[in-house]
Amino acid sequence: DHLCSRVRVAHSEHSSGLQRLLDEFQAQRSKLQARKKEAVEARKQLAQQQPQLHATLRKLNQQQAQAAEREQFEEAEKLEGEVQRAKEALDEAQAKSLSLVQAFDAFD
Repeated sequence: DHLCSRVRVAHSEHSSGLQRLLDEFQAQRSKLQARKKEAVEARKQLAQQQPQLHATLRKLNQQQAQAAEREQFEEAEKLEGEVQRAKEALDEAQAKSLSLVQAFDAFD
């Protein structure tokens, strides 16, 4: 009778321990799924921004070339700064995009 009681207690503790482990696993899995979803959404936003950044960069390059053709060198120089900022924004978006892809791959 005492042995049966000990077996029941051990079984109960074992079941409780397994349930805790399962709960922890499910919580971690939920967090991972949420992080994956966030990464996908961020990647989508960046994918939408990149064509706009490319278009802005092309436009600025054209404006700079036109200013240089008209020999408006001050305007061309001002536009050079804007071109650099647009390039940096595009580079940053591409780097973030790559980082998100790598992070998403690491989730698996």
